Amino acid sequence: GTTFEGVAVDMNSHAWGMAAVLSRAFRLSGGDDKVEGGSGSSASLLPLIDMCNHSYIPNCKVVPQPDKSVRLKTLVDVKE
Repeated sequence: GTTFEGVAVDMNSHAWGMAAVLSRAFRLSGGDDKVEGGSGSSASLLPLIDMCNHSYIPNCKVVPQPDKSVRLKTLVDVKE
């Protein structure tokens, strides 16, 4: 396999890395139920927002912004 700074990368390592990234990525497109009003179809890693993704019943959603940032919008009242 190819070497990256002394670390050999074979097909299994590559497959693991792809699975890890793709399973955590948010698709920023209008057709995704996690995203409202997005355009395009780019996948983005959003580590802080990913930590909020913990329930089968959503209480927030990811909203793409015109400046290519994202906003986390609550769907229910949040108690302090």
